[in-house]
Amino acid sequence: MESSQNVGVELTEEELMLELRWINREIREEKERAIEVEFTTAVALAKSATLDVELETKKLRLSIMDEEIAATLKKKKDVTLEIQRLRKKYPFLDKEVNVTTLEDPKPEVAKEEPEEEVNDLIPFRGRLKEGDGKITFRAYR
Repeated sequence: MESSQNVGVELTEEELMLELRWINREIREEKERAIEVEFTTAVALAKSATLDVELETKKLRLSIMDEEIAATLKKKKDVTLEIQRLRKKYPFLDKEVNVTTLEDPKPEVAKEEPEEEVNDLIPFRGRLKEGDGKITFRAYR
């Protein structure tokens, strides 16, 4: 009877070893999945932070543009008020001004006389390095 019990215990031991290996593999796979989830979460958080920075940058740019627009509108209003004040002070500014122009508003182009051509060549009698020859210079008279 004891021999049958020993065999049963050995089988149970083998089954327990297989069960232990299976549990260890499951634990290892769960750890790997947890690491993968943590990595994916870290990537998503980094992307979210990047998008937040981009959004804040765009908000800042829009804020600056709003301030510039407001300043430009204020200047325009100030200029408009100044023009109105000048029109009240100088009523002739409101009247139309008739400007007469010449029929041909193009300026006259002065016609230049062509330069005189010089045909007189006076020979230079001197010594050349490569032999005898005449060198002529232009003479203005």
